[in-house]
Amino acid sequence: KKAGTTALLGFNEPDGKEQGNMTVEAALDAWPVLMETGLRLGSPGCIHPDKEWMIAFMDGVKQRGLRVDYVCVHSYGGPNADALVQRLEKVHALFNRPIWITEFAVGDWKAKSADQNQHKSETVLRFMEKVLPMLDRLDFVERYAWFPSKPTSTPLGTSALFDEQGVLT
Repeated sequence: KKAGTTALLGFNEPDGKEQGNMTVEAALDAWPVLMETGLRLGSPGCIHPDKEWMIAFMDGVKQRGLRVDYVCVHSYGGPNADALVQRLEKVHALFNRPIWITEFAVGDWKAKSADQNQHKSETVLRFMEKVLPMLDRLDFVERYAWFPSKPTSTPLGTSALFDEQGVLT
């Protein structure tokens, strides 16, 4: 707070075994400590913000009288702007809170190497050109942040904002 921070993000991908790997109960039990900061508080940023873990967490928030001020969303789907907006609308309808997209990019989770990624950088650029104005028009989306993947990433390399020399792609 002393540094001017006004918001705090909840746990990172607690629904992922290779990420936060937390039970809903553990997250709910720890949540009051985050609330004590008095900062505006974002939900855990789940791999699947519209699936079982997040639904159970938000049900627990309601049952325990806890506070979540906005829902954090991660999205690494294909280059379909309309599908992303539909997913955001679904999450918003589920939880009736503003949304922060704390991580998003175009991913190819079946690629065997960065060179074999089916989503070429030109396709990712066209996606960005379409989706960013759409996000700006959604009154329930307060913030969004593109994930800064490395160009060598197999699933996300074509979404990298900088090449290996640090030059804007």
